[in-house]
Formats: sequence, C-alpha cells, structure tokens
Amino acid sequence: MTIKIPLTGGVKNLDPLYAINKNSIWVVQQIYDPLVGITTDLQLVPNIAKRWEVDPSGTLYTFYAHSNIFFHNGNKLTIDDVIFSLERVCSAGSPYAWLFVDKIVGAKEFYDNKAPRVSGITKINDSTFTIKLKEPFKPFLYLLALPACSIVPKDLLRINKDTLVNNPVGSGVFKLLNKDFANFVLLKRNNNYFRKIPTNIQYVYFDLNPNELVNNIKFFKQEFDILPKVNKAYKELIRSNNLPEFVEVRITNELGVEFLSVLDSSGTVFDNRMFRKALSLSIDREELCLGLLYGEGKPAKYGFIPEGIPGLPRRKVLYSYNIY
Repeated sequence: MTIKIPLTGGVKNLDPLYAINKNSIWVVQQIYDPLVGITTDLQLVPNIAKRWEVDPSGTLYTFYAHSNIFFHNGNKLTIDDVIFSLERVCSAGSPYAWLFVDKIVGAKEFYDNKAPRVSGITKINDSTFTIKLKEPFKPFLYLLALPACSIVPKDLLRINKDTLVNNPVGSGVFKLLNKDFANFVLLKRNNNYFRKIPTNIQYVYFDLNPNELVNNIKFFKQEFDILPKVNKAYKELIRSNNLPEFVEVRITNELGVEFLSVLDSSGTVFDNRMFRKALSLSIDREELCLGLLYGEGKPAKYGFIPEGIPGLPRRKVLYSYNIY
C-alpha cells in the first residue's frame, strides 16, 4: 500500500537539525526518531528512551534506551549516538542551540568552543545516560521530542557533516528510497523497526508541488490520500460539511500564535498605554478566527500561551472585544 501526500513547495533539507521548514519536518519525522515521543493530545510517550527518571531536585534526568534499535544502514544505535546527537544540537551553528545552551550544565561552554563536550550529558553504560540541568525546567522532556533532537548516526557525520542533508539515515518507521527535491520524495517501510508498526503502509510518496490550489484539486479528484494544507477555496466546504463521501476530516491540535503587531512609533499616540489597550480591545478575535482563519484556532482571550498546553491553569479572560 502506498500513501500519496502533496506538500506545497519543496523539501530543502533532510538533516533533522537543519530541517526548519514544515515540509522538511514532515519528511524527517518519518525517517528519524527522537528519545521521547508526543501523542496528538500532547502527552509524552517513550520512544528511543524506553523509560526515564527524574530525581527529586528536578535537575537530573536518567534515560534508559532500547538496546535493539538499528539505523537504516544496518548499524546499531548506541548511547554514543544519542550523546553525539544532543551535543550536536548544542553546538555553534546549530539553529536549535537555544533549546539547551542555558539549560544543560556545560552546554554554554561547549557552544562557545571552550569545552570538547557537554559535561552535563554523561554516559553511564551502554543503555543508560544522564542529563544534568542547571535548574529545574518542567517542559524539558518536550524539548527532547522535537525533530531537531532526533538521533543520528555519529560515525557517518564524523566522516561528512553534511551527509544527512540529501541522504538521510535514521532509525524511524520509514527510510529514504528515492528523491528529486524539485518533484518528490519516496520513502519505504523500515521492516527492521524496533517495534511493531500498526499499519500496512509500505511506501509514502510526497509530491512536491508549489501550487496549493492544484494540490487541493488533485486531492478532490482522489489523486492524493492525505491533504495537509487546505486551500481557502475548499475550507468553506469543510465548514458547511458539504464534502464528498470519500473525504474524512481529522482535526489535530497544533500549538502556535497568530498576532497583529504595530511598529514602534515613538512620539506618537502609540506611546499612550491606554490607547494601546483600547486598540487591543477593539480587535474582534472571535471574528478573526471565524473569518480569516476559517474557524481554525481559538481566540487569545487568556494571553499568549495557547490553551492546549497540558497543565495550563485556567486564567481570567484578559481581553474581550468591546464595540463601545
């Protein structure tokens, strides 16, 4: 069985550390695995790390990794690969260094090239390692689940630091079979995956077409199986529930913030705090979500932190639209 998915625009990089556009991340997530996974309802689950412990201080994390994981090239995934991958995120030139530089002990020194390794990441044995934080940071495990923190083979990258850009080698559910970054990326099921794969999908074909509307038209002609990005011309069909029988709409949560900003204009009316507050109260967030975003998203009535973050306490409404 082959799944065909259109990605509007191209794929620029298949190295998880440098996959910063959404299309690249879509593909990378099929090829690589991080230590920790996140479910669709934003719950943490084991991945390469089968379990972990946090000491009472909240600063020392001990991870116990699976010992039966292999990269797509047949090499066994080791704790050395895990440590190398995490240190790589902390290195100078990494677009994601900010994740750890001020959190993990020794990460700043490593980033500044003042230390050969991150002292706060320690190998205990062939299946166990620890991470020491400078101070408690409760969302830390969520950072480890990001695609940039995927585990990569250190031996390949020590030979050629750019090898994963075009020739990804991960340990994930699918592996690269063929590619043409101007047109497509074809993945094949990894039959040596370390746990049972609950699907009969053998191939994933990503069609790289920059025209979003064309992709939508092809989907409704049943040329694609999944449509990640719905064009505004078709969003009204979803809102009205006037869809062909073969279409199944699945809604997933995604954290993000959309906002309107005003350039700093010193010496103008924008210097007045009460004016800025009045301007904020004049924005109808409900209507923006319904009209501009076609019902996607929730009004930011409680501030900038999205409601979907687990454990977020309910706060009073900070902003309400007032027409008077």
